[in-house]
Amino acid sequence: MAGAFFLAGAFFLAEVFFLAEVFFLAEVFFLAEVFFLAEVFFLVAFFLVAFFLVAFFLVAFLRVVRRAGFFLAALLRLGAFFFDRASTSLCTTRGGRLASLLVGDAWRGQAAGVASRTIVDSVTRVDSPPANLEEIEASLSALREAHPGAIIERYLDRFPRIAADARVAAGAAIVGEVELCAQSSVWYGCVLRADVNRIRLGARSNLQDGVVVHLGDRDPTIIDEDVVVGHRAVLHGCHVEDACLIGIQATVLDGARVGRGSVVGSCALVTAGQVIPPHSLVLGVPGKVVKQLDPADEAFHRQLAAKYLRLRHNYQQG
Repeated sequence: MAGAFFLAGAFFLAEVFFLAEVFFLAEVFFLAEVFFLAEVFFLVAFFLVAFFLVAFFLVAFLRVVRRAGFFLAALLRLGAFFFDRASTSLCTTRGGRLASLLVGDAWRGQAAGVASRTIVDSVTRVDSPPANLEEIEASLSALREAHPGAIIERYLDRFPRIAADARVAAGAAIVGEVELCAQSSVWYGCVLRADVNRIRLGARSNLQDGVVVHLGDRDPTIIDEDVVVGHRAVLHGCHVEDACLIGIQATVLDGARVGRGSVVGSCALVTAGQVIPPHSLVLGVPGKVVKQLDPADEAFHRQLAAKYLRLRHNYQQG
């Protein structure tokens, strides 16, 4: 009997300990789950806060950069405004001092040189056509027939003279006292306007597409033989000697003289009255002689001009 009670008591205690252990383990697992979920929550919260902080500071940084960009653009515009004001007043008494501070005496001297060549009253108003208008119109009609599509016009009694074997491409404008010598060529979109002075394009020389040639009151534009003038260049009242290369978008201004066999680089500016020695390489704005070329290079320049002779021939005969 006692043994039975002992066994029953032992079994009861075992059950109690088992239930207690199960309860304890359940509590432990519950707490572990709670801590795990809390850790996940805090990690998510941390990453969300970090993301929003980074986004906030990034937006603030971009706003600062944008405002700095606006500020820099404003400074550049202000500088350009003052530079433009100085440039336009270079030849005035008040502007001269400001110009010398901002752009230097050399620029002021060049601008004064351009102004001194300009005659504001050089154009006289006329109220009737020239007396020999019929003769001029007959010459113009013959030229237009020989160069279909080209704009060939007179200015008063001044009209173009074009050699029989010269080429004027369709769309080019030849106006006033323009002389195109033998085997020269004027390509698409060029403008040669000789109203207050004259223009001469020498034998075997060519003006490539988009070139603008004008002149000064005192300065004709003379282009000698075997000269190659690149696309969109501007020649204004200057003299370009034999076998020169004038680069794309280069500018040669009033009274300037480019010595034979020279190269004026792309976008370079030969300023008013500047004299370039023969066989020079000119670069920059304003243009400066950076190198003396070998006189043998002149042969290459003439070969390049001869290439355009063949192009001219093919367009006319092909």
